[in-house]
Amino acid sequence: MPQQINFWDYLHTFLKWRKFIFLNVFVVAVVALSIGFLLPKEYYASTSILPPKQKGLFGGFPEVSSLLRNLPGVSLGGGTPMDLYNYITILKSRTALERVVQRFDLIKVYEIDKPSMEKAVKALKQHLVFKVEEEGSLSIGVTDRDPQRAAEMANYLVELLQQLNIELNTRETRSNREFIERRIDKNQMDLAAAEEAIKKFQEQHGIIMMPQEQQASISAIGQLYAEKTKKEIQLNLLERSMARDNPILQLTRNELEALSAKLKDVPDLGMEYARLYREYVIQNRIHEIIVPLWEQAKFEEKRDTPTLLVLDQAVAPERHVWPRKSIITLIFAALAFLISVAVVFLAEYLARLQQENHAEYEKLQNVWKEIRRLIPGTRPAKSPSS
Repeated sequence: MPQQINFWDYLHTFLKWRKFIFLNVFVVAVVALSIGFLLPKEYYASTSILPPKQKGLFGGFPEVSSLLRNLPGVSLGGGTPMDLYNYITILKSRTALERVVQRFDLIKVYEIDKPSMEKAVKALKQHLVFKVEEEGSLSIGVTDRDPQRAAEMANYLVELLQQLNIELNTRETRSNREFIERRIDKNQMDLAAAEEAIKKFQEQHGIIMMPQEQQASISAIGQLYAEKTKKEIQLNLLERSMARDNPILQLTRNELEALSAKLKDVPDLGMEYARLYREYVIQNRIHEIIVPLWEQAKFEEKRDTPTLLVLDQAVAPERHVWPRKSIITLIFAALAFLISVAVVFLAEYLARLQQENHAEYEKLQNVWKEIRRLIPGTRPAKSPSS
């Protein structure tokens, strides 16, 4: 009957085979360390940026800015986390990556067998690291075998992001400006028509001034129409940049519906001159609101100042990040130790089994022979017939 194995048996086996174990560990560690010295070195350089402080045309809508500021995870003063993820999307775009490949001749640097921009872009992606930090900054990192080139690539990515971001912002602000411009053209036509209608009515009926109480009432109505027009412009601009189910967009729709409901309850003054004067006041109020938005949109379209704040420029690193020889050596040494210990205890188990239970040992041998037969090239050669 086999004896029960306890801790002291394990310890005795380990001490018995200690030279074998430590020799294997030492040899594997030396080989791993040698491989670590032979592997090409990779250097990592990074730069940090912040999104712009200004929010562009939405600054003309304080209620939108206030709502954005109250949303969790959004900081309007220093940009939003969504801005940072948009920057990552821009940097990962094919347009940006192809410019980096061309600027640094990466097809040659990465030793692409058959010169291919697609292969070079794919290889470049493996050398880029983008990370949104908890402090609200974006880290742009590049790994390369040349430390100076790694730093230059990281800084060029920021420069490229500046250019592409300005191009995209200009395109968006141009679209906004054209939309507001069309609304101003309509307003000016309506205002001119209202002025002309009032002038004709005054000439025909000899009326010069509207009674003071009616002026106040009509002025309030005009303000409501102006607010409605402003809300319509705001909704249109938001629809260009937000998903249909966005809570800000839904709130703006609700506010526009509320204003429309108020205007349905506006009483009919019952006088032709009052109606003409009311139309004039409404168009005048609308004009006062949308012209400043138009001026701001024109300014935003022409502005080409940097949109990013660079916290830290990338510098050439002094130490490489790969290969990490110490970690590689420790991992392979640990694996060598575990495998050596497993082999030693398996050998001891088989030796003990052969002495204490020879029948069981014979079964294991037969099983091993069958396994070897299934492995190609390991079948024993047949003896020649006599």
